[in-house]
Amino acid sequence: MIDAAPLHQGADLFLPLLEKWTAMEDYEPVDGLNLAEGLARFGSQDALSAIERRLKQVLGLNDIDL
Repeated sequence: MIDAAPLHQGADLFLPLLEKWTAMEDYEPVDGLNLAEGLARFGSQDALSAIERRLKQVLGLNDIDL
């Protein structure tokens, strides 16, 4: 089993920038969902609501590629 490495010590310097990028609405729904998921991996509490919102956008599309 592979354990995840701890985040780099400077990772929290990027958190505000990632939150700003994730809040932007000019992404394709799947890309926005990927950004929100990445933000959650950095430990952002705001990412959970972003993931929920983005997931609803993706599920609302008719062209989901499973």
